[in-house]
Amino acid sequence: MSGRDEQFGKRINTVYLLVLGLTVGWFLLGWPIIAGDTDLWYHLSAGRYIFQHHAIPSTSFFSFLEPPRTYVDYYWLFQALVYGAYRLIGEHAFLLIRAFFMLSSYGVIIALLFRAGKKSHPPLVLAFFAGLYLALLMQRGTAVRPHLVTYLMIPLFLWILECKPRRTAWLIPLGVLWMNAHGIVYPILVGILSAYALEAGVSLLRGKTKIRDTRFMLPVLATLGTVFATPHGLKLLAVPWESTALESRYIDELKPVTFQMFGEWKITDLVPSTETLNALLLGLLFLAAAQALFQRPRRLSHLILFSMGAVLVPRGIRFLTEFALLSLPLLARSPLLQLLGYGTSQWKRFGRGLAILIGCLLGFVLTFILSLTLYPVSRYPVARHRLPEGVTAFLQEVGPGGNLINHPDSGGYYQWRLWPRYKIFMDMQVPFFFNHEDLYTAANCFSNADILKAMLARYPSAFVAVPMAFLENFKQVRQQIPELKLVFFDEQEALFANEPLQPGIVRAWQLSALDPHRMLKNIEKLDEFLGTADPAPAMRESLKVLTVDPGGLLPNALVSHVYLKEGAFDRALPFADNIIRSYPNIVRGYLMRGQALIGLRAFAEAEAALKAAVDRVGKPSETAASYLNLGWAQLGLGKYKQAYGTLSQAVDVYAAGTPFEDIYALGIAARRIGHEDEARTYLEFARVKQPKDTQALAAAQRRLRLISVTIE
Repeated sequence: MSGRDEQFGKRINTVYLLVLGLTVGWFLLGWPIIAGDTDLWYHLSAGRYIFQHHAIPSTSFFSFLEPPRTYVDYYWLFQALVYGAYRLIGEHAFLLIRAFFMLSSYGVIIALLFRAGKKSHPPLVLAFFAGLYLALLMQRGTAVRPHLVTYLMIPLFLWILECKPRRTAWLIPLGVLWMNAHGIVYPILVGILSAYALEAGVSLLRGKTKIRDTRFMLPVLATLGTVFATPHGLKLLAVPWESTALESRYIDELKPVTFQMFGEWKITDLVPSTETLNALLLGLLFLAAAQALFQRPRRLSHLILFSMGAVLVPRGIRFLTEFALLSLPLLARSPLLQLLGYGTSQWKRFGRGLAILIGCLLGFVLTFILSLTLYPVSRYPVARHRLPEGVTAFLQEVGPGGNLINHPDSGGYYQWRLWPRYKIFMDMQVPFFFNHEDLYTAANCFSNADILKAMLARYPSAFVAVPMAFLENFKQVRQQIPELKLVFFDEQEALFANEPLQPGIVRAWQLSALDPHRMLKNIEKLDEFLGTADPAPAMRESLKVLTVDPGGLLPNALVSHVYLKEGAFDRALPFADNIIRSYPNIVRGYLMRGQALIGLRAFAEAEAALKAAVDRVGKPSETAASYLNLGWAQLGLGKYKQAYGTLSQAVDVYAAGTPFEDIYALGIAARRIGHEDEARTYLEFARVKQPKDTQALAAAQRRLRLISVTIE
């Protein structure tokens, strides 16, 4: 390979890595914090406790359980970091912390692959593996949790030991930071250091190295002592060995790895699934390990690290990342990379075109995968999704304090927002904080009246917060515990007050016309939810809920829907806008806004709102409604060709349930662009369906007059 061609390949490689890094950086800073779980918030709660009390929590200070549960707060430094940053700049701190750790990990992985690898390795192939690692990291890297520290420290330790052996003294302060930020992973630190120490010792015994050449190992051995450089001393040693067998049946990230997880390779529109990428990376790692057994000289440390990572994997799917990171040195030196790459003869044959092709394919596939997630989801910087914001607001503004029985999934958020006025049941710090019995009680108390009765008897609680998924079963529980009255709800949970303890709250806030579970199930068919009953009681209760939680999806959708049905379009509009502010990622708010604006004859604004709805469609029912209303807005604007194309996608003229006026509008659009044969057909179909009932016909006429169409 000529020097010129080699430099050309390196430039392509640099551009690829830079584009990938910038894409990820943009994503990490632009993508809001989404609660896959509420762990971030219990870390914030503990960080606040540390700042307020100048002490590290060791008991369940936020829980009403007796006796208090005790634990080793092995991530206290991370909690202090997150809360301290939050105090300085607010919720945007979470985005900066996430971006710093993920981009730093990416940078160190690149450095390790390129500095520890062989000079003959093709740079584009190394870049491909860097991209695979980044795709793996991104699967858990969007959550701000202590594992971000570990995902940086593993490659950083390996980079120092592989590429900067004279700088091993850096490992000591890094070890102190690591053990105090995520101390439960101390076996990984010990394993990394022991692997290199053992390799150096074997080399020394065999006479392959001299004593002076192993002096870099002194700081390595000293770094082993950082395991004890925490406030917990010897107590930390037992933490990682706590069994998680029972919890693995409930907590997804602790579920065991199975071959089926990697058996389905899927590529959709040239974009491989994350499972496909994981299977590809892990398969190549095992192939590299097999090659390493026959490679000369063998690196004992690399084989130990790979084996250690492989031992971790059966403990849960979350450890796939640690396994891959520990395998980095083995991969960097593997002849596999040379086999996957291009040799000198191939380079001469295909020249720069091969490098361009590889670079474009890798850049397209990996950056396209990441670009799929650049779409804004919910509010920024912290999404409302999966957080019981409305229930929390009610408890803060209306509730007097006391005990709150909750599901552990939302426990982190509740303790962050409500402590010390309220004490909750538990969060998801299982099994290292709460025990198996606590988790069993939490998983069953919303569907078993006896368990909940026993809990209320032992811990008198003012409120019970029930996740939406449990509400159907909770109806039977309430039949046996009738003193629990529904007083509030949001999209995630419904709040029940204990009437003997909170008679005033029940008297002022009891909800009888609204069923949150049915509302959520029928969010797209609110007519079915309301039925033929007078909507006034449901409207009153929805408006009352909105006085506390203006961004609530369900009450805003119901109120806007009723006003749209009544033709009060100006009154429907602000409630649709409330939905957009809270959930800019979903169709409902934009669709209702577009319908209200059509009613107000603001067709240009309606078209913009409905185009936003079309961009967000997911379910077939959402697609049809969004396109249908967009077509009506375009008819109102006189964009007949566009209206015809849009309505053709939305209006099924042969469906029994298609309204007369929608078929009629499609016929008018066809006529306006000169499709006379189709227009006659559609208008004839419409006349067959023309309502005979005077009121129904008048309603259809009013709707058509909005877009300046009269029935002929």
